[in-house]
Amino acid sequence: MGFSTIVSDIYSVLKIFGVVGSKVTTYGFENITSSISHPSCGSITTKNTGVGSLGISMITERVSHEISCDGSVFIMKIDGNNGIVTMAIQQTSSLHKWLLQLSSYLMKKDSDPLLFGEINMSINDNNASTSFSCTGGSLLKVPDIIFTAQGQQINWIIYFADITPTTVSAITDNSSLGGLLGSTASSAISSLETIL
Repeated sequence: MGFSTIVSDIYSVLKIFGVVGSKVTTYGFENITSSISHPSCGSITTKNTGVGSLGISMITERVSHEISCDGSVFIMKIDGNNGIVTMAIQQTSSLHKWLLQLSSYLMKKDSDPLLFGEINMSINDNNASTSFSCTGGSLLKVPDIIFTAQGQQINWIIYFADITPTTVSAITDNSSLGGLLGSTASSAISSLETIL
């Protein structure tokens, strides 16, 4: 086995583990999908409904430090997954109309106050294999609407009691790692053993 083959085998193993090689990634907004639901008003998907942008912002700061007189630091972990989802939506879109109807329903005097915080939303980012489950949501307010010569984006803000992110890993367990590496890893290890 030649030296170039050994180097090639080692490089292949390092590339599989992400140690070397190019890190090309792609992004497309069409790969972001989400849906909003409410037990009394049904659900709507945001795909092809005029969404210009979608942002997630967590509210709770998850750590606090207490510092004593002698400089010792007491680190406190704070639980809380509450956050905000902000959507910029075209003012003529079906999603904007649906949110207006939802807001109107929730603000009626005779509507059940327990339903006010029952908005749920799921957001899937297929670019990064990440999803967000948002529960216990309520609308901040009906957004400002400005009528001008050109159409506008309307910013809807929903506060959620819990936003839980989930990342889907490409390798789900160690047993699949052997199959992923296959003969390339075995060949590289054999090559290293021969050299040593």
